[in-house]
Amino acid sequence: MGSAEPLLWMSDIVAGAVRAQKQGNARYRDILGEVVMDFSIPTGC
Repeated sequence: MGSAEPLLWMSDIVAGAVRAQKQGNARYRDILGEVVMDFSIPTGC
């Protein structure tokens, strides 16, 4: 269960911040600053 796995919380937060940025809201990604490296990987989706 996700609520019992605190080690997954950070990855969820980062993924949400990056997704929000890609949808036009960079507010949360800006807070993370340079601690996150974003790599684009073409998936064909």
